[in-house]
Amino acid sequence: MNLSGVSVVRAAREKLMFYKEIAGNAKSAIGALITGEIDIDYPGTGVKLSFSNVPLKKLLNMIVTDGSAKTLRPRKVYGLPTMLQIEPSSLCNLKCPACATSRGLKRTAGLMEFGVFKKIVDEIGDYVFVMFFFGTGEPFLHPQAYNMIRYAKEKGIKVISSTNGHSFSNVQAAENLVTSGIDVLTVSMDGIIQSTYEKYRRGGDIEKVKTSVKNIVETKALLKSKTPLVILQLIVMSHNINDMAGYEDFARSLGADAIIFIKFNTVFDESMEAPLNDFLPSDNKLRRFRYDKNDKEEQTSVNGCTPLWNWVSIHSNGNVAPCCFDTQESHVLGNLKESAFKDIWNNEKYLRLRSKVKHNDIYDLLCSKTVCAYKNGRQGVISVKYLDN
Repeated sequence: MNLSGVSVVRAAREKLMFYKEIAGNAKSAIGALITGEIDIDYPGTGVKLSFSNVPLKKLLNMIVTDGSAKTLRPRKVYGLPTMLQIEPSSLCNLKCPACATSRGLKRTAGLMEFGVFKKIVDEIGDYVFVMFFFGTGEPFLHPQAYNMIRYAKEKGIKVISSTNGHSFSNVQAAENLVTSGIDVLTVSMDGIIQSTYEKYRRGGDIEKVKTSVKNIVETKALLKSKTPLVILQLIVMSHNINDMAGYEDFARSLGADAIIFIKFNTVFDESMEAPLNDFLPSDNKLRRFRYDKNDKEEQTSVNGCTPLWNWVSIHSNGNVAPCCFDTQESHVLGNLKESAFKDIWNNEKYLRLRSKVKHNDIYDLLCSKTVCAYKNGRQGVISVKYLDN
């Protein structure tokens, strides 16, 4: 068989895989139509969300988009993203050593204009299942954060956010959060006492965060609200590993709904001013990556990446990024202030990037420096436990 024949066979196999995936998703969609419900696990969050009365067009879009992401992965995606990450703020009140905001963003830091937020929700909100409402900064520094969440909820979008937890020590702020309708709130508490906590959460006040969590929990009870699900998160590092044993009791004392242990990420860009390996636990089981005999992270292919096909990340300045790891904007794909999202989603920059990632041609891409390019890199969660308070 000549090369052209091999290409035809390969293309046929790819199409067959795609149609099988479509059939599988169609079966799930039919099941959702019958039961009125669909459950989706979101990797890296420890969260499973349940959706009821999902509109047909949203289900059909999921079939096409997720089918594209998992199988054929064409340069042009015929559906729209099912997941949306919004960065309401690239400003922060803390100075965590591994954070792009603390290291210094190469882009202008600031707050997202409400008009930009509204535009992306209006354009694709009918197709999005979940919004991740955070980026490099602290999302609740945005004065319209609660209105943004409410606007997304009106479109039937589930909202997950992550916070350093300092914004809700005021009871009114806690009430604004609960009444916004937000579904899940992860609070980063990398220690159970101030001396441990502040080694990474520099500038943070653990007592203020504890007050914030208690305010949210008490406001939920007062308003008889089931949301948000409050998750306390511990990034496991060399200095706080002993806090793991007491973390569940600590979380229960605050009334949290769940705890999650996360592996620390040592892979960042060249702007790092201090070695991140100092934060690594000695136990390899608690490290994020697989290491070789020289204690170097082992690399792997990134061609299993799916965000370029079913996820979009929007920065506070309106720029469209390929994924949440492009904090320094190595690959800006367009700007919502200048173009409609649908024009950006399949523009030449996106097509080129999808093609290169699909074929693992990443030597000149940010992808070669993210967790995706290292063995076990995508497996950041150590454990999740739901608490019965």
